[in-house]
Order: sequence, then C-alpha cells, then structure tokens
Amino acid sequence: MVAALVLAAGGGIWPFAGIPGTDISSRIWHLTVQMQQTASFLRILFFLGLVACSQLLSLGWRDREMQIATGFGFYSLVSVGVAAINSHLATGQQFRQMYAVVATSFLCSLIYWAFNFARPEASRREFTPEIRRILMAIAATARITRAGWVGLPADSSENREVC
Repeated sequence: MVAALVLAAGGGIWPFAGIPGTDISSRIWHLTVQMQQTASFLRILFFLGLVACSQLLSLGWRDREMQIATGFGFYSLVSVGVAAINSHLATGQQFRQMYAVVATSFLCSLIYWAFNFARPEASRREFTPEIRRILMAIAATARITRAGWVGLPADSSENREVC
C-alpha cells in the first residue's frame, strides 16, 4: 500500500519535475535530472507529511524527533534546489560541483544530528499555573459538552467513568 502510494505520488510529480527549456542535450542526462528532481520532491512531500501529521494528530514531537526532521528537511530543500539548477547546467563539471553541494548538505545534516545527540536531552518543562488553569477549564468544558451529548448529568460520578 505504501509503495503504491509512493509510486502514485512519483508518477504525479514526474511531468512537473522536468523543467522545460533545459540545456541538457542528452536524453539520458535529461532523464537523470528529471528522476533526481522527482526524488527530491518526494522527500519534500514526505517531510511536509510528517509535519502535517504531527500537527494534525497533536503528536507533540520531542526535541530529538524535531532535530531529525529539521536535518532531513534541510537536506531535502538543498537537493531540490540543486536538481532545479542542474537542469540548466552546460557541463558535466558543473553538474558534479552542484552535487558536491548536496553531499555537503547531507554531511552538515549528519554533523548537526551528531552534535545534538551528543548533548543531553533537555528535560520537559511543566506547565505554568496559568496554562494549567486554562487547560483544566477547557477539559471541564469538554466534559460538560460530552455529558450533554451522552445525556448524563455533568456532575455525576457516572459521567466521570464515561469520560
């Protein structure tokens, strides 16, 4: 299922990945650049999907997970930019130089991850009393609303068991 989803997304991106007006005369180079752009766009979509699901599901990523996603996103953005620039390059030397930039961005992401994982993880902070009161008020309102939907009295002990 996941492989089919990735293939479908890649197939949808493929026509847009080949930037028109490329200076690459060889069909193989053109397909290579188009494939690299498609893979770069898929990495960006994966990163955006991770972020969207995290926000939608309120996963509350810890610092370590956010640092991994940040390094992955940085590398993906650099690779998309290089893939777009490579479609207009004239020589193989320029092509290799631009991919040295991609390799450097990946190396920078690895160094960033190593540096952050070498440090001890910061402890979670408790909520301030003001935020705690707001959250408790929201929870109480939700309980009362749910009790109204279920048809139970808002302050009964049965309501606490249901909630």
